[in-house]
Amino acid sequence: MSPQDYERDVLRLRAEFAIASLATARSLPVTEWIPRSPTSVPTDPDAQWRSFLQLFAADANLWIGSEVWQSGNEGRYQHCWRTRDQWLSYPSVPGRYVCPALFLPGTTSRANSAVLARPFLVVESDELNKAEIGAVFLWLAESLSLRAVVDTAGKSLHGWFDCPDEGTLTDLKIILPAFRCDPALFKPSQPVRLPGAMRDGRLQRLLYLDLSHENHAITP
Repeated sequence: MSPQDYERDVLRLRAEFAIASLATARSLPVTEWIPRSPTSVPTDPDAQWRSFLQLFAADANLWIGSEVWQSGNEGRYQHCWRTRDQWLSYPSVPGRYVCPALFLPGTTSRANSAVLARPFLVVESDELNKAEIGAVFLWLAESLSLRAVVDTAGKSLHGWFDCPDEGTLTDLKIILPAFRCDPALFKPSQPVRLPGAMRDGRLQRLLYLDLSHENHAITP
């Protein structure tokens, strides 16, 4: 075993050991997120998705879709790519899903190869309950900027963080799966739930928002 493999195994074991006490000691009820939010969270669903998109720069090329498969197919779904300000001109929420990545201008493929920049890392777990994943968010927020928390109207929460440097991201690819978080969200182009949209009659709710960081997520 190489020294690098040994270090990864040690990191993974420490994370697996830590998650039980972390989830118990620091679990956070869903109702606690809105009072903690640095930016006021609107109650109106239409205002929620509009406020949330302010995380991105005006010229950021974003994918928003009603279904996760709206991509490619010879440009059939090119309407799913718009700049942030173009999306904000829509009269109502334009889809149920959004990507945390910025895409190359003119792309019609929601593929990692079409990603221009990755300003955010989204974290979720299908195994931890909402209070337990809240503990993970609080732990991550000690070293990463927490920008949003979204209730998916299902069994999970999505935590949006400023994407870390490559070294930290490499460590998190070991730590977060050991914390029972979904590794699929390490893919830059992975779609996630857009607040303000409906899911089976339930609202995908914005619970926490931090717009205090200036000049963030500006297209390179």
